[in-house]
Amino acid sequence: MSEQSLQTLILAAMALVLLLQTVVLVGIAVLIYRARKPLAALAVRAHGFLEIAQRAVGRVDRELEEIGRIVDERAEQADIMAKELFERGRIRVRALDELICQFLRTMEDVAELFESTVKRPLHEARALGAGFRAGIASLFSNRRPQAKEQTSRTSSSN
Repeated sequence: MSEQSLQTLILAAMALVLLLQTVVLVGIAVLIYRARKPLAALAVRAHGFLEIAQRAVGRVDRELEEIGRIVDERAEQADIMAKELFERGRIRVRALDELICQFLRTMEDVAELFESTVKRPLHEARALGAGFRAGIASLFSNRRPQAKEQTSRTSSSN
């Protein structure tokens, strides 16, 4: 083989490769041309979906802001109510404490009054009764020994 035929063979192979490459590129171009319409429709639908989603996200964002505001207001109201209830409870506890203290003072006064009007006179009456019994017992016990002394004196003089 000569150098010229070798070059011709190489050129023919290169032409064949170029022809194949051209056919493939034309096929790809045709596929792209055919797929362009569905891809454009898909892009339009995707764009429409994204617009709808964007509006929905905006609506959800506004709703979440409203919900957050309502939650903040309710939390503030609950805090105010809790403070009021705590203050009312504290006032009632103070009033109850004062009432119990007054009751205890009254009971102490009643106990003192009971002691001075009932208990002391009873103790004094008991003491007087005991003194009276002791006096009577002493009186009668002194006479008996005198009688015994007289009998013992008379027996000793005998």
